[in-house]
Amino acid sequence: MIKITVNLGEYKVASAPASLITHSLGSCVGVTLYDPTTKLGGLAHIMLPKAPDTINCLGNPSITPSGKYASTAVRSLFDELIKSGVNKKHIVAKIAGGACMFSGFGNLSENMKIGEKNIEAVHESLASLEIPVISQDVGGNTGRTVELRTTDGKLIITSAFLPRKEI
Repeated sequence: MIKITVNLGEYKVASAPASLITHSLGSCVGVTLYDPTTKLGGLAHIMLPKAPDTINCLGNPSITPSGKYASTAVRSLFDELIKSGVNKKHIVAKIAGGACMFSGFGNLSENMKIGEKNIEAVHESLASLEIPVISQDVGGNTGRTVELRTTDGKLIITSAFLPRKEI
C-alpha cells in the first residue's frame, strides 16, 4: 500500500490502495473525508479554526494556504473529492486531534484553547456541507498520528501515551 504524507496545513486526496498519514496532531485536527463506494478519501491537517481577514501591503486580500484553516480546508478537500468523481451523498467524515496541549498550565485563557476551537470549527464546516461525522477521537491532552486507509476507510490513531485505536 502506498503511504502519502500530509504535512501541517496541507490536504491531500488518494484512491485505494493508498494510505494518507499525518503526524503530530496536538491542538491541530486531522479531518478525513471518505467515499466507501469509490474508495476515494482525503485528509487535511488543520492548524487553526478560521483564516484571518487580511489585506496585503498592496491593498489586496492576502492568499492563505487553504489547508491551514478549518474554515477553508474542509471545503477545499470536499471540492477536490467532488472533482475526482465522488458523489456528495456518499461522503462521511472522521476526525481526530484537537488536544489541549497546555493543560498543565492551570486555567487557560480563551486564546489558549486552540484544540477546542479547532474541533468546533471543523464540526461547523462539515455541517455546512451536510457531511456526517461518523466517528471521532478528539480532545484530551496528548498528540496523535492518524492514518486513513482508502481500502476500507478505517482511521488508525496512534499516540505515545495511548493505545492504538481504529475508528
